[in-house]
Amino acid sequence: MKNLLLSLSAFVLGAVSLLAAPTARAGQAEDCIDFTLAGPRANSYQINNARVGTIVYLAFEFVPQYSRIFDGAQITAVSFYSAENRNTRKNDINDIEVFIIPEANGKDYNPIVSKSETIGTKANAYTTITFDTPYTISKDETFAVGYTFTIAATGDLYMASDDVLTDKLEGCWVATGAPGRLEWMNLASTIGKLCIYATITGDNLPRDGVSVPLVAVPGAVEPGKDFTADITLRNEASNSVSSVELEYSIGGGEPATTEITLPHPISFGQNYTATLAGLTCDRQQPDVTLSVAVTKVNDQPNTNIDATGTATFNCYDFASAYPHTYLLEEGTGTWCGFCPIGIVALEYVNKNYPDHFAGIAIHTRDVMAMYNATDILAFLDIFSFPNMVIDRTMRSGMSEAEFDRLAGADARSIATVAGLEGKIDSDGNIAITSSVQFLMDTRNADDRFRMSYYITENGVGPYDQTNTFAGGGSGEMAGWEDKPYTVSTIYNDVARELIGKPAGIPGSIPASLKAGETYEHYIEAATYDFSSNPFFVTAFIIDNNTGAVVNSRQEQMVVDETGLTDAVASRLTVLGSEGAIIVHGEYTAAAVYNVAGQLVATAAGESSIALPAGLYIVKADTTTAKVAVK
Repeated sequence: MKNLLLSLSAFVLGAVSLLAAPTARAGQAEDCIDFTLAGPRANSYQINNARVGTIVYLAFEFVPQYSRIFDGAQITAVSFYSAENRNTRKNDINDIEVFIIPEANGKDYNPIVSKSETIGTKANAYTTITFDTPYTISKDETFAVGYTFTIAATGDLYMASDDVLTDKLEGCWVATGAPGRLEWMNLASTIGKLCIYATITGDNLPRDGVSVPLVAVPGAVEPGKDFTADITLRNEASNSVSSVELEYSIGGGEPATTEITLPHPISFGQNYTATLAGLTCDRQQPDVTLSVAVTKVNDQPNTNIDATGTATFNCYDFASAYPHTYLLEEGTGTWCGFCPIGIVALEYVNKNYPDHFAGIAIHTRDVMAMYNATDILAFLDIFSFPNMVIDRTMRSGMSEAEFDRLAGADARSIATVAGLEGKIDSDGNIAITSSVQFLMDTRNADDRFRMSYYITENGVGPYDQTNTFAGGGSGEMAGWEDKPYTVSTIYNDVARELIGKPAGIPGSIPASLKAGETYEHYIEAATYDFSSNPFFVTAFIIDNNTGAVVNSRQEQMVVDETGLTDAVASRLTVLGSEGAIIVHGEYTAAAVYNVAGQLVATAAGESSIALPAGLYIVKADTTTAKVAVK
């Protein structure tokens, strides 16, 4: 199937929470399984700007990895969850057509097999439609299984998903339009995998197969102290699973084996979480790997190809680690009626926990939006508003209780932003100097750790904020229920620039890091939104292996009218020459950075600083200059 992506900014998703449900029908025979790529359903979504009468197509892709397993078996039916209208709590999408379509059919809708039926009005009902003629699976083929319908009413929620975001795109294909004009996109990294099921029957279905979708461990443990790991086991075979044998090792050490008897058998598609207790890491070290493999199922060799899983953690003494400041990145807008939730949340942490949280309000589709706000929000998987991510690892409920809990947890990190200084002049020129320290010797040769910086502004506005809480119909929200539907508002924490890309600045942290040593980074930038309001810089360290923010720090910027980008100041002239940088005039201390922002030399009053050929940035007292050494 072609990945003909629509603009994600046009697909703003709304959701309603659903109860989890099993992925296999009770009493299902061993020669029949309901195959799906999804886990238990978690939410049901809609495409907000898809109007009543829009034709929607939902599907998952059956790739060769699976068709080889089920070669010769037949797909006899397609199952799904009926929709729910958020206003009536009933299902009003009653005419459904299930289908199997070939790979890469583009804009055309030419099903290999299909069947149309009218279903009932019960919302969120597990519904099965059986084909008149079964479809026989052939080895190594790719095809898509799904269903199509027409949106019946405003408020219909029709995309049931497991909410497990993934880069494996075959699990969540979505299209709108009419046959011959379809535009397919994939939302697997946004809402997870669609809860669609293909009933497969046959005499030779796989047996005794278990995969390991997830190994969950604490992000950090202490040397010599016990910790636990949660291992998710998923039945991928036609028969039920009653027991497994696990083989596991820590940091590449000698493997250990344990047998686990499940408290109740699990059928195809069902998960069970097993806990490994009494695990220990013997010494302080970064990036320790826990490897887990399911070697036996029901006392038989495991037949599944995804039988292993890993998780990585850091092992260190918590008492010696650095205090942690959480980065809060929020998607918001003046047009968003529920976005006062985010305003209240950031006001709360700024007032009560200024050292524990660094808040960033990323506006979209309003006058305060950065030019690249849509790209940044897409990188953060923020498509519904308001929405906030914490350290890029968890979604925030934006409640006082959540922030109280996090602030009271005494979170610790393996690295810290030890120093941070930001300057801005009236032309919007920005100069930032930061320094980082790491708790342990750490290899960064693969550019794993990177710096990034937000520039934010307080006191912006006033602008009119839409307020859905007006009148109290949507509940209480720190007094916003007593305000009108449109509220003239002064905004704080407004993101003005993200310096570098969302994944950080390449080369901003050295390739080899020694425990406790300080590493400086210097960078210049510009913003076109300068005013007399207070500006702040937020520096944060990104771990690109996990996508997590390791630590952050926020400081108010200093307004500097000396001209940050001037190469010549009243006392100093900085020039590049053959093999050296020449400084004319008196100064106390100088720092020289390469173009990646890494500190490469320091000086204290010398008139000549020897360096190899290249482009450098020199900071000598209040003078900043870019010079080339020949």
